[in-house]
Amino acid sequence: MIRTTLVPLTAELSSEALLDAALLGAKRLNGHIRALFILPNPDTAFAYLPEVIFAAGVTREVIERETQEAAAAAKERFVDWRKRNNVPEAAGVRLGITSPVW
Repeated sequence: MIRTTLVPLTAELSSEALLDAALLGAKRLNGHIRALFILPNPDTAFAYLPEVIFAAGVTREVIERETQEAAAAAKERFVDWRKRNNVPEAAGVRLGITSPVW
């Protein structure tokens, strides 16, 4: 039986409900939660930006920095959620204990 729940996280959507649902299932199965932040590829994002954005001074470096900042903020929200729900940080995957991993 697979007892790992993958929770995809993004900067635009709240992750609270997804993490809560994953925790509910993980507690019932003594399972694990793996949070995965979906980091957009800067080259792909850059290709779809309208010309007006470039005129405003947005560069590939700006996009990279902002996506890294979004990932760091998402990780901080994940850690806060984990602490609020009193779920210990997983040092490794062990069977028989509910644990979240970033």
